[in-house]
Amino acid sequence: MLTTEQKTAAEQVNATFSISSAVQGLKQSGAYHIGACPFCGGRDRFQVKQSDAGQLWICRHCQAEKYSDAVEFLQRADNLTFGGVLAKYGGYAPQAAVGGYRGMFDKPKGLTAP
Repeated sequence: MLTTEQKTAAEQVNATFSISSAVQGLKQSGAYHIGACPFCGGRDRFQVKQSDAGQLWICRHCQAEKYSDAVEFLQRADNLTFGGVLAKYGGYAPQAAVGGYRGMFDKPKGLTAP
C-alpha cells in the first residue's frame, strides 16, 4: 500500500514527465504519438496518449495489452525501482523507520524461547 507521500510523488511524476518528448522520433497522429518502441525496437508499435493524469504509453509487442503511466516508463527506461523513480523524478525522500525494523525471523519482544 502506498503512503500519502508516495502517492503524491507518483502523481507529480505522471503529471509532469513527458513520455512523448523523451522518446525520439514519435509522430503525432490525432490524439496519439506513434513510433518505434524504445524497448523492443518495433518501428510502429509504440503509442503515447494524453490522459487527465498525464501521458500513458503502450507497445503492442512488449507491453501487456494495457496502457502504463510515466512511472512505469521510467522504471523500465532507467532500470529503477518504483521508489527510485519517485526519488529521482518526484522529489520523494523515504522517512527513516521509527523504533527499528523487526524482521520476520526476529523474536518479538517479551517472548521467551520454548
